[in-house]
Amino acid sequence: MVAHMVLAALTAAASCEAASVSENELWNMIRTNEGNETAFHTIYAPAWVSAADFRGTMDVLRTCVLTLFACIYTALHLNVPPETDFLSILITKTKWTVMVLLAPEIVLYMAADQLVQALRLRKELRKPQEHSVRVDKGFNFDLRYAFFVAMGGVRISPEGTAKFGYPAPGRESIEVARSTHLTPDGVLELARRDFWIYISPERIAAKSKADVLQKALVLLQVS
Repeated sequence: MVAHMVLAALTAAASCEAASVSENELWNMIRTNEGNETAFHTIYAPAWVSAADFRGTMDVLRTCVLTLFACIYTALHLNVPPETDFLSILITKTKWTVMVLLAPEIVLYMAADQLVQALRLRKELRKPQEHSVRVDKGFNFDLRYAFFVAMGGVRISPEGTAKFGYPAPGRESIEVARSTHLTPDGVLELARRDFWIYISPERIAAKSKADVLQKALVLLQVS
């Protein structure tokens, strides 16, 4: 719905710009019809007003689009990125912001799917936790933990799989150049084998902090 409104506004703006009215023409129209009540029924406001000393149509439209973009950029909570440099995060988040503008239904579906995965993981982890003798009974596998796993926050290198019993004896390991993230099913399978992954709430909170650009956009939006 939002994407349709933005596209419609941009299309209307492009078609109306050719028939724009200058500042002087607009003021002449106002002065000429000052006190003329019938003018309200016979004269229509121009579709496009060129920017001058006051805000024109393009100024209003630009402000709306930038504010909408900033709101989406701020509200997006993407998966934990494997690359944490500023440029990689900026490019990834910009792509997703454009996707939300054009197809918000897809992003809504993906967010709902992650919620279902997180709820299922939290529920399923509590079953082996009750019967395990190795698990830390005081650790809380809460929804924040489950969401962190569902968002790709747990990564493991090929060398680190040996302590979990992978690969099985007699089988060749698959060469992987980089680390990969564990899915909720992977974390759950490890828990069933009595291998537990503990992630402190402080570490999760540190990963979810807003970046500098996000804070700057919010500041620009409210100023």
